[in-house]
Amino acid sequence: TVGRSNQTATTWYSYKDGMWDDPNTWTTDPGGSQLLPVGSTDIPGEFDRVVIINDNRVEANIDDINTQLLEVTSGATVDFGTTQGHYFSGIRGQGTIRLAADNFPAGNASHFSSADGGTVEYYGNTDYTLSSARVFNNVTIEMTHASRVVTLLANYQLNGTLRIKRGSFMINDANATQVLHLTIEKDLFIESQGRVSVGTGNTYNP
Repeated sequence: TVGRSNQTATTWYSYKDGMWDDPNTWTTDPGGSQLLPVGSTDIPGEFDRVVIINDNRVEANIDDINTQLLEVTSGATVDFGTTQGHYFSGIRGQGTIRLAADNFPAGNASHFSSADGGTVEYYGNTDYTLSSARVFNNVTIEMTHASRVVTLLANYQLNGTLRIKRGSFMINDANATQVLHLTIEKDLFIESQGRVSVGTGNTYNP
C-alpha cells in the first residue's frame, strides 16, 4: 500500500497531468485550479478518495496503489501501464483506464463497467494475453505497432463497444481447447491498422 497511512479520509483531485507518486499531481481543491494544501508532501492513501478531473492524465507509475475510490471523469485518463497490485474499493466514472497488461485494478468496478461507464484501453509495444474474465463498457485496442497482438483467453462481456485501432485482437490461441464467449452489446469498429483473428487451437464442440 502506498500513500498516507493515517485514517483521516481526504478527497484528492488531479491538479495536472503527472505521476501518481508526485504530490504536485494532487490537490484538495475540487475544481483542480489551486495546489492545496500548500507545501503538501502527501499522495493519496488507503482511506482516501481519488477523482481525476479536467481531462488530466495521471500515470500510475508505482505498484500496490490502494484507495477507497478511484473516479475517472469523462475526458480524464489513468494509465496503469504494466504496474500491478492495485485495489480500489470503488472504481467509477466515464473516463479512460489505460493498461499495457492484464492488470485492471481489483475492486468494485460495476459503475465503471456499466453501459454508462468508461473505457478500457489496451496498449503496448509487446504482445500479451488477457486471461482474466472481465465485464467492461467500452474497450479500445491501440498497440504501438499494427503487428502487435493482444490475445483473449477468457470470456469478455462488453456493455458498449469494441474498437480495434491498431494491432491484432486474437480470440484464443494455438493451444486453446476452451470455447470463449465475447459479447459486444453495441458496435465493433476495426480501423485500417487493426484486425480481429481467431486462434488455431481445437475449440470445436460437437
